[in-house]
Amino acid sequence: MAVQGFNKSTAKSYIYYISDFLKYSNKSPRDISANDIIKFLEEMVRQKKSRSTLNSAHSAFKFYFEKILGRKFFSPKGRIARAKLQKNPPVFLTEKEISKLLANIKRVKYKLIFKLMSESGLRISETINLRLEDMDFENKIVKIKKAEKKSLRKRALGRKVKILPETSHNIKKFTLDHKKSDFIFTNQKGGKLTERAIQKTFLASLKKSNIYKPATCNSLRHSFAFGLAKEGLSQEKIREILGHKLKESSKIYINIKNDVKIKRKIQNLIYASVPRSRRD
Repeated sequence: MAVQGFNKSTAKSYIYYISDFLKYSNKSPRDISANDIIKFLEEMVRQKKSRSTLNSAHSAFKFYFEKILGRKFFSPKGRIARAKLQKNPPVFLTEKEISKLLANIKRVKYKLIFKLMSESGLRISETINLRLEDMDFENKIVKIKKAEKKSLRKRALGRKVKILPETSHNIKKFTLDHKKSDFIFTNQKGGKLTERAIQKTFLASLKKSNIYKPATCNSLRHSFAFGLAKEGLSQEKIREILGHKLKESSKIYINIKNDVKIKRKIQNLIYASVPRSRRD
């Protein structure tokens, strides 16, 4: 797993699921059948394990039996399917809620981070990897670079997002002493800021703002995307701005916008049918 670039937490969880399964089956790994794996996954379902947990175990078994032992349980014609994940609708924050959130953040660095994310739709990973050379202060544009492996070579995929002048001006002030190659947002030692530090600050401010939603930093991205849909941008344009790989990822914001419109029409019809004396 180390050779293949697995991170430590993934390797640890894989070893846990594989070990747990081998104890459960009480068989030599070479004697295990597809039915043994299916029974174990069914037992996890009976224990009311989440679908994501089931799929983590599935991935561990697929790696172990297919890649290490060369068994064909998980081949295209195999019988062991992954659990279908139940997609929850994205959690949005209103403009008022975002303003409250920002008002409860004292440190300039984090205030800038959340303003930038809410105005550009950046992911946390994209935000912490931003360098000064990625900022075009004159045109108020931030450039996001994404590296992908293709044909055993790396190529850079880029996209540009406009940000509001005030945020651009404040970032410029914040980075006066930076070199072009420097990260914009750093920790106390001058290294790259971690995603955990940003999430921790976000959740603390959310609580302080009395916003009772299961929101995360990604909610700022969702709010930005929903704003694009409300402005009438096409699905393809939203996909281009947000850097989505799948079309479905951008379509959800269009669908939610349309649902909101339908709900408002129904509410207006109900309101119109109520006598004026009783509308309050």
